Amino acid sequence: MVRNSDVNPDSRRCSQQDADFLAGIVATLAWVLGEQAQAPVTHHRPPELATRDLKAELVLAEDVIEQARNPGTAGQLPSCSYGEGVKFSITWLLATGPRSRSIHAGVGHMGQDSGLPSMLHEAPSQAIW
Repeated sequence: MVRNSDVNPDSRRCSQQDADFLAGIVATLAWVLGEQAQAPVTHHRPPELATRDLKAELVLAEDVIEQARNPGTAGQLPSCSYGEGVKFSITWLLATGPRSRSIHAGVGHMGQDSGLPSMLHEAPSQAIW
C-alpha cells in the first residue's frame, strides 16, 4: 500500500474511521444475508438467524463502542467505528431508533466533512463481495 505523505494525519484518521464504520456495516449485512456465517462482533454462528441474535449482537456492539474508547483495550477489540457500523446496521434492520430506515447526512460518519455520503452516492450499484 502506498501512502501519500502530503495527507494531513487528521484526514487519514478520519478516513480510517470511515473505513472501519463501513466494514462494520458490510460485515453485518453479509451475516444477515447469509454470505458470512459468523456474527460481526461475537463471531457466533446461530443455526438459524433470529431477531434475538440481532439484538444480542447489537448489545455487544454497544459494548465494543464503549470499551474500545478505553486505552487499556486498544488493539484487543474491533475499533469503536466498527462497532458503530454494526450498531447502525442492526438498528436500521430492526427499524428501531430515531434514524431507522434512513441515512441522514450530517450525522457522525455521514457528516458532510467525511466525504462518505458522496462516496456512497457515487458507488457503483454492484455487489462488493
